[in-house]
Amino acid sequence: MRGLWDRFFGRAPRRARKIGASNDWRRVVRGRVLVAGVVFGIWTVGIEARLVYLQVVSHERLVAHQNEQKDRTLTLVPKRGEIVDRNGQILAYSVDADTIYAVPSQIENPTDTAKALCGALDDCAEVGRSELTSLLSNKNQFAYVKRRASLE
Repeated sequence: MRGLWDRFFGRAPRRARKIGASNDWRRVVRGRVLVAGVVFGIWTVGIEARLVYLQVVSHERLVAHQNEQKDRTLTLVPKRGEIVDRNGQILAYSVDADTIYAVPSQIENPTDTAKALCGALDDCAEVGRSELTSLLSNKNQFAYVKRRASLE
């Protein structure tokens, strides 16, 4: 083993050493280039094997994983923060409230719909009912019926 190491990495055997021998450096360079070429070749084969594994062998699994990540939908409902003064006292906070809306273009009988809504909301006077009827009579795509409605 020692002779093989010396042969590739620059030390000629003692009996072959001559002062001013002209071919020693060529053998050293050839050995180093050979070792570098072998290491580079092994590295290249390893990289190519990994690429073949990922693109051929694991292709279906990786495509399914990618589609799962791409098509995933997360619904995040953030809660608004409180507004506080410099002492930490709460100055303002959010109160959740529902909004009731209608799609007037899909309502066939605005008068009956307004009457039913007033009965459900429990706070419609005659003026409110006529206002609601006129709101539901136009053919817009969206109309607010009541904002900040309580859950009761």
